[in-house]
Amino acid sequence: MVKINVSGYKHISFWRESNTGIIVLKTDNEGSASVDIIQELISALGLALGDERVRSLAITGENNNFLTGLTWIEGKHVYSEVIDLSHTLANMLAAFPYPVFSLVNGRCLDYGYEIALLSDYIIARPDVQIGFNDGYNFMFAGSLTWNKFRFLGTGQARERVNVDKIIESEEEFLSESQKFIERNSSFDFMSVRKLVLGDLQKCIAIESEQLLRFYYGSESRSRLNDKEG
Repeated sequence: MVKINVSGYKHISFWRESNTGIIVLKTDNEGSASVDIIQELISALGLALGDERVRSLAITGENNNFLTGLTWIEGKHVYSEVIDLSHTLANMLAAFPYPVFSLVNGRCLDYGYEIALLSDYIIARPDVQIGFNDGYNFMFAGSLTWNKFRFLGTGQARERVNVDKIIESEEEFLSESQKFIERNSSFDFMSVRKLVLGDLQKCIAIESEQLLRFYYGSESRSRLNDKEG
């Protein structure tokens, strides 16, 4: 195992194993992470792009959580800026030149499921809860990627219902996932991704306006115009 420089990261771990860059999302016991994780994910993707040995990317969680939510701190996090960072992350994942896999090791809800849906292939344990809670507002292009499975609500991970593949063994989940990635890394996932995410920019524009309206109410348009000006 060869570690990639992760100096300054608090909310993720990142290393290269063989030709796969592995990102581990760090969450609390409930599966939530600081919104600062978005900036760190963007940085890690940049590092992966700069490492010529990386030929695939795998995103996973720790313990029994993938990701269930983001923690916002009033006064520190500006909603409009976090929305912009979220869409930067979506654009970077969409443009990543190699296959992207989500290894769903535990609860994967809302923000977490959006990130998983941005990957090319979702591998999960059979006992994990996955999906979108009622009233969730899409943030990472989920209004577009939701069409992959069109799964409503939350439920247990099931192949071709809300994930692509189930690996039964909890003990061998990561090792079996890595074997699957190595066997299929030459598949042209990127061409499929281009078709799936063809309307990404339109989706991002719609989500931005809806989120700003949700967070700022009637002020969303003026705030958006002030930022553009």
